Amino acid sequence: MILSMTGFGSGELILNNSHFNFYIKSLNSKNLDISLKVPSRIRILEFDIRRLISKKLIRGKVELLITQDYDRQELYIQNSDLFKSEVSKIEKMRKSLIEEKIISENFSDNFWTGSAKHLQIFNRTQNNSSKLNANSKKKILQKVKEIVEELSQFRLKEGSVLEKDLLYNINSIYNNLERINKRAIKRKNEVRTKLQNKILALKEVDKDRFEQEIIYYIEKYDINEELIRLDSHINLFQKNINSNKPVGKKLGFISQEIGREINTIGSKANDFNIQKIVISMKENLEKVKEQILNVL
Repeated sequence: MILSMTGFGSGELILNNSHFNFYIKSLNSKNLDISLKVPSRIRILEFDIRRLISKKLIRGKVELLITQDYDRQELYIQNSDLFKSEVSKIEKMRKSLIEEKIISENFSDNFWTGSAKHLQIFNRTQNNSSKLNANSKKKILQKVKEIVEELSQFRLKEGSVLEKDLLYNINSIYNNLERINKRAIKRKNEVRTKLQNKILALKEVDKDRFEQEIIYYIEKYDINEELIRLDSHINLFQKNINSNKPVGKKLGFISQEIGREINTIGSKANDFNIQKIVISMKENLEKVKEQILNVL
């Protein structure tokens, strides 16, 4: 079964007083392109995260986002000594500004309101830069592994939908190939009869010349080789679509060969009925090519 390159996964993890949200998504791409947006304290795990993703996903444009929320009630408990030191500095500054009459006693409440924002930013920075212990690292990597697996399952489901659509269109091309095969036999006889009637209308007929002209025109408009190759390419496409390995690029190459044979048949046939069928085949092939871009 084929896999899609489109997928999504999410999860959450609570460590101490921090709440982490995990989001991962993937889109189609020629190669594996991984983009990470994580809090600074998790950057130490970036190599491990990339290795984990690349081992599982193989190809696609993958974006992983990890956000960190804080428990506001516990925000100022962490790094209490540093926090108290900052409070002490601000209080000394406040008293100094009052003594120097730069601010009044009445303005001190406003002073503390602005300072509180500084303290919040300071303490959050301290929390965010704190190192992760071994257990926390293990839990974060495990959560990444879980959402990557969720994304993989999403890809599998999307792949099932893609497979049905691809098979429908490639089978439509095959059915039209059968129609052309039937029409090609009648067409060859029609070409021979038409040439024969034209030559017989002439006063003098060179028998050898007549046979040469028949052979020339039949070979010029013969599409038997193209029909055989097209049949072979379609069979190869159907065989590979059932593979358990990544086949997106291979299916892309096969579809190019299918397109080449269809174009040649259309240009050589010189037959209105066949050209109508060729147009229908091209429509199906365009849908195939469009879907293949999203196949792993």
